[in-house]
Amino acid sequence: MALELAALVVSVTVYPGQARVTRRGLAALPDGDPIEVVLGGLPLTLVHESVRVTGRGAGAITGLDVRTVRHSSDTSARVAELLAEQQRLAIAAQELADRRRVLDVSVTFVESVASSAGRPYAKHLVSAAAGVDDLGQVADRISDQLALVLAAKRALLTEERDIVDAQRRVDRELSETGGPQPDRTEVAVAVAPGGGGDLELEVSYLVDGATWEPRYDVRLDDAEVEVTWFGMVRQWSGEDWPECELRLSTARPTAGIQIPDLDPWFLAERQVPRPRAPLPMAVAAFGAGPERDMAVDVSALRLKDAPVEMVSASVEQGVTATTYVVRHAVAVPADGTDHQALVTRFRLPARIDHLTAPVVSDDVYLRATVTNTSEHTLRAGRASLFHGSEFVGVSDLDVLAPGEDVALALGLDDRVRVERELVARSADKTFLGAAARHEARWRTRVANHTGKPATITVVDQVPVSRSPGITVKDVRLVPDAVVDDVGEVTWSLQLPDGGKAELMLGVRIEVAKGVEMVGWRE
Repeated sequence: MALELAALVVSVTVYPGQARVTRRGLAALPDGDPIEVVLGGLPLTLVHESVRVTGRGAGAITGLDVRTVRHSSDTSARVAELLAEQQRLAIAAQELADRRRVLDVSVTFVESVASSAGRPYAKHLVSAAAGVDDLGQVADRISDQLALVLAAKRALLTEERDIVDAQRRVDRELSETGGPQPDRTEVAVAVAPGGGGDLELEVSYLVDGATWEPRYDVRLDDAEVEVTWFGMVRQWSGEDWPECELRLSTARPTAGIQIPDLDPWFLAERQVPRPRAPLPMAVAAFGAGPERDMAVDVSALRLKDAPVEMVSASVEQGVTATTYVVRHAVAVPADGTDHQALVTRFRLPARIDHLTAPVVSDDVYLRATVTNTSEHTLRAGRASLFHGSEFVGVSDLDVLAPGEDVALALGLDDRVRVERELVARSADKTFLGAAARHEARWRTRVANHTGKPATITVVDQVPVSRSPGITVKDVRLVPDAVVDDVGEVTWSLQLPDGGKAELMLGVRIEVAKGVEMVGWRE
């Protein structure tokens, strides 16, 4: 005898790539023989090994079975075409999901190369005897590669929407033609009713085809930054999620996790192979193996008005991770579209300054250096930046742990004026074995018109020789500045409202006879 269980979705925990769905329902158990309580209509994306069942009330759980329910196919030509199209679209949707995952990995890789390899590579160029003529070429290649990957991700959005629209059209037409129901998954729970009564069952399971990504609104207000953290959730698992408790987790659940155990690393002298006697038939046929360890005791113990004893159930194991509980119920249909859920909102202190690199451009950027004083570890994600009520752009945030700092560019500030000009230059050719000389001097003027005191960082550079025949001499900096090992010069200015500053940078280069210098610019 089977009893249908009407169980509603009460909570969903979304992981990067999967989700755990929890359903809860009440079954009225009759007094008598063992009974099977069946929860049907579950999606085919359900991971069978992940099913877990708990209960409270009458009876005892004695077994659990997860099976696929096959529906007979329709023989009409149009319905057959629609079913084939439905299958093709499902495969296409999975291919798009796989491509998006690959592109996400590519974006992470390129960004990590850009953030971690720039300065070490520049230092390498200083001492290397060969390499690209300009580090800018490397930066251009990384930027071009990142732009290509991001363009491919944008192109996927159109393809994904087209697939979802096509799936809706096919489903609607199948419904109108009275076509067969799609195959589904069902969970059958074997129960010993005992004396009968109400049994509340809670069934949870993993489904594929779901993911979430962090999104942030970062708003600068005086000397503080307000961070609003959203989770962008989308799923195409085959079942709609009604308004329920939603949790966002960074875990990546799997059917089994095992810490690797290294075998001993032995070295030995090569031996000539010798014939080996066959194993006895008894050992070969009946030796210990996995099958001998699969017996499970499913004897029932009747409990009333207490948690039902779990005799046998599938177990999900996951790595330690952070789970974020969304404060309000959220409905997420299985259409692949983004649904925004508020995670939290908090304020962080910020240090405001200006940054300019007049050797490249006269633009001056407003910068906020934010310290994460919250208890939250911010996950990597896209941030929309606001200065007051004005939207200034977007930025990609890396993982930001409590206590760490991050610098955010908040757009151009025309109230700080910067002008850089070449004020002197000379070039003497080699004469009678002497070295050729190149001299240049630049002047940079900075003016603060922000209406209040401002901290302004000015970045310039001096050349660095990579050849023994080229010598950089007489570097003159007024006022004194910090110079790193790749020639980057940094001035930190404190200017009052209306204040001005004048910076000077001079350098002399000597080139040995017979050496042709490349890379010099004025």
